[in-house]
Amino acid sequence: MQGGRLDGTRIGKALAEIAFCMDAREVIGVLSRYAERFGFATVGLGHIVNPQLSAVRRENLFQLSTWRKEWTDYWAGNNLIMRDPVARYSLYKHKPFRWSEAFANDLTEDKKVERVMRDFGFRDGISFPMHTDGLPPGAVSLGADRFELSETELGELHLVCVHAYAKIEELYGSFPYQSPVKLTVREREILHYVAGGKTNWEIGAILEISQHSVRDHLKAACEKLDAVGRAHAVAIALRLGLILP
Repeated sequence: MQGGRLDGTRIGKALAEIAFCMDAREVIGVLSRYAERFGFATVGLGHIVNPQLSAVRRENLFQLSTWRKEWTDYWAGNNLIMRDPVARYSLYKHKPFRWSEAFANDLTEDKKVERVMRDFGFRDGISFPMHTDGLPPGAVSLGADRFELSETELGELHLVCVHAYAKIEELYGSFPYQSPVKLTVREREILHYVAGGKTNWEIGAILEISQHSVRDHLKAACEKLDAVGRAHAVAIALRLGLILP
């Protein structure tokens, strides 16, 4: 599909339909029908989270799609979210990208997922990374045999995907499997110094508090982060962006 003019009427209708949706599946339906106009056959979206880091069952994760059941079962059963090059690429990209770009820039030697995706009919597609403050990163991924988009069409599709994703986040509300962690200023300060290799005694001297206070703040931070120790707490805090690397 080609075109140089933004279709405001079509966009407005889609955004209105999304706004009035009362269920996540309704949103998927609107987005799927909209994406079909551009040649896309499948829609997959959700948060990119390692299920093994969550104490909640997999079915509570925010991952929805129009994929065939055979692929959904295979993808979930083999925990492919951790090996999917498109999902991994979406973690640090902010602009839309073709799947081929993710495949080409995959730094792992594991090409099995790419081969399996093609076997299941996922030959080409585009991903729109989604990064919402206070929530895990995610993406909207559209699959097709082949497609071509003008810059205008890409912008139009991106806009609708953003609204659909935001609506589903709104419908799901808070996410108990990975709720935002709130550390106090002192806890973040201490983790910052722990990351720099400082001992409790050194941190106490810098912050002018006792070693016991450092220990108590560090213990509280570990509990909030569900960490087994100070090194683990630092690693989690860095990953969540709670302290600077």
